[in-house]
Amino acid sequence: MGKITHLLAALLGLACLGKTASAGHITQQTRVLAGKTVYVVRVNLDSDSVLVQPMLAQGGVGCSESLASMATRGAKVVLTGAFFDTRSLQPMGDIVIGKKLVHFGGRGAALCLRRMKGAAGWVAGIRANNGIDRHTDWGKSEIVLGGGILLLKDGEIVVNPAKSGFSSLLQKPDPRAGVGILKGGDLILVATKSPVTLTEWAQILKEAGAVDALNYDGGSSTGLYLDGKALVAPVRKLTNALAVYVEQPTVVAKKSVVKKKPVVVARG
Repeated sequence: MGKITHLLAALLGLACLGKTASAGHITQQTRVLAGKTVYVVRVNLDSDSVLVQPMLAQGGVGCSESLASMATRGAKVVLTGAFFDTRSLQPMGDIVIGKKLVHFGGRGAALCLRRMKGAAGWVAGIRANNGIDRHTDWGKSEIVLGGGILLLKDGEIVVNPAKSGFSSLLQKPDPRAGVGILKGGDLILVATKSPVTLTEWAQILKEAGAVDALNYDGGSSTGLYLDGKALVAPVRKLTNALAVYVEQPTVVAKKSVVKKKPVVVARG
């Protein structure tokens, strides 16, 4: 029995290698899922002090910037964003910030966020945008980052790159970045350095607890930064990213009150 107990303890250790927390809004785990080391950042959306939105490279659409540089521009977390054309540097998916379409890409699944009605926080969802140059009405969504490949819908694996307007060659093993929505509504930003197929990646996000998920750009573009430090560093510069901002309280000791310092959102 002692050997079995030690074995179980060792397996549990592999399942969760490390964890950090930040103000109750963001936690990070390094997990082993389907035999791969995966970096998972969980974001609690039940607060107006959390903002998740696209970040464009300095100079805006058509420009590129290292993810390390993007990570210095006020965000708590930055993750590789939409696929983009490496020649024109145009993101392939729609980008909406504050209900305003700031870039039309016309393809790919999208992470969408809207403010919770009658309460603090945000509601996240993942919507398909099948085909190429497809105009989509994003409805009440305030934040949209498209240009991804749908992985999970209602807990089922639905990988089909061609349907999202992408080459089926993207199915081959590669390092990956993506997002998932947990059953309770929290958001996870996920990346791995290990080469996996899209189907394997979908299974990994399912094991991480996601019921809906999409894959963003990967391969040499794969990157995830937390507090300005790389969990996974991309090889190439990027045109866009998904950023998470958290307001930090400023304590004024003399008056014994807490003031909230507004987050400065860099938009390219």
